[in-house]
Amino acid sequence: MRKGTMLVEVLIIIIIIPILMIFFAGLFNSLLTEVPRLWDNVQQNATMLNMLSQMQQDIDKAIALPQSQGQFVSNSQLLLIEQKDALIGYEIVNEQVVRRILNITQTDTAEPRIWLLPDAKIQWIVLKNNGNAYAVEVRNHIEYQKGRRLENKMANSHLYFIGAL
Repeated sequence: MRKGTMLVEVLIIIIIIPILMIFFAGLFNSLLTEVPRLWDNVQQNATMLNMLSQMQQDIDKAIALPQSQGQFVSNSQLLLIEQKDALIGYEIVNEQVVRRILNITQTDTAEPRIWLLPDAKIQWIVLKNNGNAYAVEVRNHIEYQKGRRLENKMANSHLYFIGAL
């Protein structure tokens, strides 16, 4: 055993450890920031798919997609779906989508259904032929800030036809 071997080993370790720490810092940063954000995106996408499933069921039972009915007017924030026995409205309000039965009588008590979607962007377009609505296209994605730019994830487009059952 030669003298000074221990000193050389210690110097090598002092040089290698900071290099390894720099290498693993990116991995730990990803684990601490990206993984929770991705988990939130997946959870919001699952909630959005749940809402779209309910919307599809309502549109499948629809007899019309009125432009307006009574005090309600269909627009980019409110989608009206007329069924045989109900008028259903989907409304985008404060980072959530609210489904309500709009023609409730005084004896009915229907609770609204609410889907919380803080980072979701949803757009519905009523498709018409000769002035008659026959389908709804729903475009959606999850939007979040990454650095100085906005990222769009899980972008989808769904097309639902009236009375598709």
